[in-house]
Amino acid sequence: MKKILATKMLSEEVVKYASSLGFELSMMEVIKTQCLPFDLNSINWKGIDAIVFTSENAVNCFFNNAPKSSKETFLEEKKIISTSGKTAEALIEKGFSPPITGKNAEELSQKIIFSGTIKSVLHICGDFTIDIIKRNLENRLIKYKALTFYNTIAVENKKPGGGF
Repeated sequence: MKKILATKMLSEEVVKYASSLGFELSMMEVIKTQCLPFDLNSINWKGIDAIVFTSENAVNCFFNNAPKSSKETFLEEKKIISTSGKTAEALIEKGFSPPITGKNAEELSQKIIFSGTIKSVLHICGDFTIDIIKRNLENRLIKYKALTFYNTIAVENKKPGGGF
């Protein structure tokens, strides 16, 4: 049986599926996230065309930050843009269907650029965000601002079991 180490906790369904394929799955969390408090009133919303999310954690921390009615007011007439997969799914669960998605930050930034309608972006992100979106957008003279809504924290672990 081949061994796989997952660096986050997975559902029982995934564990059973891996086993059915002949894999022994060990799980060990290596990071956790912590949402940061933030005053949404401190953002100049008038100067922003689009809000970009590149992680499910950013979506959850942003939408847990203020009362629902406030978020709807802040997000009026803004394009909500995200990476595809879990990030887009989290936005849909919150009632927002991103008109632009990309499989990663590089693809997403290219789609933003080629839309031709976005002149300024607010990127809701964590403290370990890569600068691909910032670099690509600023190279095309699209205003970019990042706001950190969560921190990533390393989890202290012992060595994983199962012969890893």
